[in-house]
Amino acid sequence: MIWSFGQSLKRKCKNKISDYKLFADLNALEDWCDTNNMEVNLKKSYYLTFLFMHQALDLQLVYRGTQIATSNSFKYLGVTIDRKLNWKPHTEDITNRAMKRLRALKLLDGTRWSCTGLTLLQTYHAFIRPF
Repeated sequence: MIWSFGQSLKRKCKNKISDYKLFADLNALEDWCDTNNMEVNLKKSYYLTFLFMHQALDLQLVYRGTQIATSNSFKYLGVTIDRKLNWKPHTEDITNRAMKRLRALKLLDGTRWSCTGLTLLQTYHAFIRPF
């Protein structure tokens, strides 16, 4: 049986000294994976640094000899978080998904046979409003 799970590591680093703690965390993760016969999928792994003072940290994170990719944003529990900690990518994602569903609702209303107003309202409440 194969179990799949998602896990995130987080570490607050203010300077180069605390960066070493991050490397120690990666070593601890490697040891834990060895002990529990687990592997980290580096194709799905990346790191994100948040910008608090408009100053990016230049990190070269390496796990088992492979450099971990960096990302400008990620999705965590359905919320898109970017490195500037603003909501623009999240609201754009929700808007795009809702607009696609709204177009489908307009297609239902625009056909020759058309749906009743009640059916369209129920479809709206079921598929578009939850966003």
